[in-house]
Amino acid sequence: MIQDYKSFLRMQYVSQNEDVDKEKFEVKDTAWLNFGYGESIDDNGQLQLLFHPESVFMRSEMNVRQQPRRVSFIKKKQGLELRPEYLSPARQERRPVKADVKRDCLQIAQKYLSKSAVQFYRTLPSIEEENDNS
Repeated sequence: MIQDYKSFLRMQYVSQNEDVDKEKFEVKDTAWLNFGYGESIDDNGQLQLLFHPESVFMRSEMNVRQQPRRVSFIKKKQGLELRPEYLSPARQERRPVKADVKRDCLQIAQKYLSKSAVQFYRTLPSIEEENDNS
């Protein structure tokens, strides 16, 4: 069964175009994001590791000396915990996909995803596309 996480995530997170200091930014200028633990420059100009669970560090270039912006995507009013009873099925059955789509997804999954994700794409039902050019 495929669960619908989209509605749950909308309750938890918000799209953002300003940082925690209320300065505007454009997402297209983002070169680097960090979640959880990240490097920041202290008052002495030294790099230090900071824990930032409620915000994302964002930089516009791949330079560790650039002071990161702090952006929070968490809604002010929190939604519900992620619990199975709050998730609704997106659909019950796994519909077949075209064989070439399955092959492409499996190839990408083997390169970038976990073994369980690869297994999901291996077991995905597929159909050969029929040619009507007889």
